[in-house]
Amino acid sequence: MDATPLLLNKFAGKLHLLADNGDYLPAKGFRQWKSVFWLETLNLWMIGFPITITMICQFGISSVTDIFVGHLGVIELSAITIATSVVGTFSFGFLLGMGSALETLCGQAFGAGQVHLLGVYMQRSWIILFVSCIVIIPIYIFATPILKLLGQDDDIANLAGVFCIQTIPQLFSLAFNFPIQKFLQAQSKVNAVAWIGFLALVAHTILIWLFVCIYGWGTTGAAWALNLSSWGNVVGQFVYIVYWCKDGWNGFSSEAFTDIWVFVKLSISSAVMLCLEIWYMMSIIILTGHLNNAATAVGSLSICMNVNGWEAMSFMIGLLCMVIVVMTKDDFSIIFTNNAALIKEVSSLAYLLGVTMILNSIQPGLWGGMICGTALQTLLLLLVEQSIERLQIWGGQKVEKGTDI
Repeated sequence: MDATPLLLNKFAGKLHLLADNGDYLPAKGFRQWKSVFWLETLNLWMIGFPITITMICQFGISSVTDIFVGHLGVIELSAITIATSVVGTFSFGFLLGMGSALETLCGQAFGAGQVHLLGVYMQRSWIILFVSCIVIIPIYIFATPILKLLGQDDDIANLAGVFCIQTIPQLFSLAFNFPIQKFLQAQSKVNAVAWIGFLALVAHTILIWLFVCIYGWGTTGAAWALNLSSWGNVVGQFVYIVYWCKDGWNGFSSEAFTDIWVFVKLSISSAVMLCLEIWYMMSIIILTGHLNNAATAVGSLSICMNVNGWEAMSFMIGLLCMVIVVMTKDDFSIIFTNNAALIKEVSSLAYLLGVTMILNSIQPGLWGGMICGTALQTLLLLLVEQSIERLQIWGGQKVEKGTDI
């Protein structure tokens, strides 16, 4: 574990807030309650803030790609947006869902003190996600005819299809990146993930600047910058695991090839919910491609979605971003493109974008919780018995019939 939570526990011990079992003593008075509250708040920030930085860096790589490609032309920006937001989002959601079961299993193993199992679980997840990537590859190879079948403009579909083929290496990096992140997060080693993600973002910015602006490789340069930065992120995290996570990593193990089907069944149930949550953005881009002057429509929506994604953290950030966007509605899109028609379209969408920023900043905690909590509660309760059985089998425990849940 990272040293920071341990330091907080020592501080709590000096304040006589901890019992012998490591839990907090009952608070006697407002002062002790306030101390416990702030200690727990600091604990949450020390774990949550690095995870937030990691997510920002991952989103930043996509935004930096759009910024550099946007200055190549409207067709280029629209094509890369289609490739990343439709094909890329499809694969991202599917692989993230298929790897989500690892988060539960690693958390259980770490909480039970079986840290040595984390490496085995991670390798098992690598195998599943690698095979999943092979299943997805035809979508990348035949992206052009698929996009045309969905009604996208021919010029945009052709360039998007080429970009999809060029970014197949980046697809396989996700198969290793997701399990590694779950492995490290289960042990609260989130600071390392954040730093490596930040270095990957910096490296991606430098690479795409060299390939696109200096060497003039266009969208091909953007694709290879994306491939190299994605794999650099994976290699950096794996090196950290090998040298600094020796409790959880004991080398490659043949146990990773056992009980794979149990993991697949557990992953599919998790993947369905995550995919439905992520893929709705893909449908918006596809529908926009049916509008007149599709290149301008998709390009302007891409700029708005990039800005909208950065503020989806809290209400105050959303409010601040709304004010900035409305005040600079005629100018902020210059970051992404020099095309006058595209800048005009983005300007006309600025007020609507501002409203969605406010709604988007509050809906994950309020509306999302209400809707998902009521609509999926019954379904989850029906599946809980089967899920627990799969978890026990996966963790090497025997399931006894009639055991209370």
